[in-house]
Amino acid sequence: MPPAGIVLKSGAPVPQSPAPVPRLCRSCYIVIGVRAGDGVRVQQGPDRSFERDGYMEQGRRQRVAGVIAYERITAIIRTKDQALASRAIDASIDGGFRVVEFTLTTPGALTLIEAFARRDGLTVGAGTVLSVEQARDAVAAGGQFLVSPVVDPEVIAEAARLDVPVIPGAYTPTEMERAHGLGADFVKVFPAPAGGTTFIESIRGPLPHLRLFPTAGITPDNFIEYLDVGCAGVGFTRFLFEPEDLAAENFDAIRCRASRITSRLDEWRSTA
Repeated sequence: MPPAGIVLKSGAPVPQSPAPVPRLCRSCYIVIGVRAGDGVRVQQGPDRSFERDGYMEQGRRQRVAGVIAYERITAIIRTKDQALASRAIDASIDGGFRVVEFTLTTPGALTLIEAFARRDGLTVGAGTVLSVEQARDAVAAGGQFLVSPVVDPEVIAEAARLDVPVIPGAYTPTEMERAHGLGADFVKVFPAPAGGTTFIESIRGPLPHLRLFPTAGITPDNFIEYLDVGCAGVGFTRFLFEPEDLAAENFDAIRCRASRITSRLDEWRSTA
């Protein structure tokens, strides 16, 4: 079920009951006014029109954070080949992903961000952002959110200035709370916790306000378990883009895997 507070095209609120609600087209909505604990409203129209036409430019960060929160899953590519990265992400999109991330360690990452950010219905971010300069370059290229493996106060502050969501990486409760206090929109759980979902539950017990977003160790088989214990979303890396498939340029396998993931997510939504 979509988040509480969604307003359909007719203007009527979605009933807050277990009854099924009309499914939103992933390529035709704008999420606005989202922070932790706020409601979500959806306005009909291409979700990147505010960038392309200058529509409602103020508050971009909140809208993009809302899209990430609604979509729940991201496809994250890290390769040593620009063309391979492009084709792999295309396969994930064909399989249903609508939020994608190019790590800046990938050759030509800024060019890839620029190209994919032109597509309607797609939210494109930059990963492995380690400096203010990289943050600026990524957003100038069209990046709509920033991800870092570490908690860097300067990068978090720059993301706020650039009006884009930021997802710093943290592992300990102290790091996670610090990231939240500095203004992180989500906290990337990195590296993969040895305890899996038990670790997540132990963190969220005393710190339920954290919007956790694990990316390492997430597989097509276990990602629902992370959503069930309260993660705001999950990111797929090597278990979506299997190294063997990339080496063999087996993009059909990536597309099928992505389709399986998005189908499982749809089933989870229908029963959540």
